[in-house]
Amino acid sequence: MYYFLHKLIRIFLILFLVFVLGWLAWKKLVPSGSMEAVYGMSKESPFISKLYPKDRVSDAKRDEDNYYRAVLAEPVYFNLKPSGDFDEARVLIKYKYLGEGDLKFGGLINKENWSFDFVEMPRTEKGEWGALTANFNLSDLVKEKENFRFMFSSPELISGQLEIDEVRVVFEREIMTFGEMISKIIEAIKWRMN
Repeated sequence: MYYFLHKLIRIFLILFLVFVLGWLAWKKLVPSGSMEAVYGMSKESPFISKLYPKDRVSDAKRDEDNYYRAVLAEPVYFNLKPSGDFDEARVLIKYKYLGEGDLKFGGLINKENWSFDFVEMPRTEKGEWGALTANFNLSDLVKEKENFRFMFSSPELISGQLEIDEVRVVFEREIMTFGEMISKIIEAIKWRMN
């Protein structure tokens, strides 16, 4: 009986280890080709940084059902750090903007000239949350230590006129085949062993 129980526990532990390693590989490789990340201002995301610099953004505030951060001065940035290689990022920003000047949002395309691929963000109705969805080809953006930098800019911004509720990103690429998954796992093992 003891021998049988010992074998059963060993089989369970091996299957559990295989399951955990498979799950971690699935999370890292994202074979489905699509990964979504959300930064809801009250809860951090491993794939979307906090808004920064810290002195230009308020602490998280609560408005009915929403947590938001008010932009105190511009420009304000955040970084995207996808898990793996992706071709595109679809970024959805939920915000309120009551300012008079232009509000732009975009990804860094040239670090030397500090130029961004901007998208205009329209004003929102007083008290209403608006949403903007913008698509970015990640191969066009500058990659800094696995991060892609994005910026909100409004030169005429008065403190508190821009409130950001949520940043939601869907990273996309081609769906991986089983053979591609195996080769990626083998590459990672070889890289770790060197």
